[in-house]
Amino acid sequence: MAHSYIEYKDKNCRVHDLDLSMACFLIMKKANGSGKFEKLFDEWMDSISFDGPGCVDLHLTDYLIDIEDVRDFQNLLGLAEQDLKTFSGLYPKSELGEYLGKAKINLVEDYKAELIEEALQRLRSIVD
Repeated sequence: MAHSYIEYKDKNCRVHDLDLSMACFLIMKKANGSGKFEKLFDEWMDSISFDGPGCVDLHLTDYLIDIEDVRDFQNLLGLAEQDLKTFSGLYPKSELGEYLGKAKINLVEDYKAELIEEALQRLRSIVD
């Protein structure tokens, strides 16, 4: 799988597509249906599902407009990072089954938590 460049304002990071997808799904899960970022999450799901390898676009600049948006997004990143810490080594694919199914991603086994954590850290590096 390819790597995508994720941009926010004047910062960017390079993240492996599947690691990024897993991190996005975990953030969406932690939002727990909160409507604030619903349109952003729809954009993510669309990009992950239909854009080609190396072309995942998270549209962060379009949706993280003011300091409150950024703070709320950073809080979601923190919740996702905390959730990862409850699992040692592997993150169960069943935890993200709903999102994996929507994106038509079929994982054979559980996913390395450290890869998701690294993707979350890279996202944090551009929004902090």
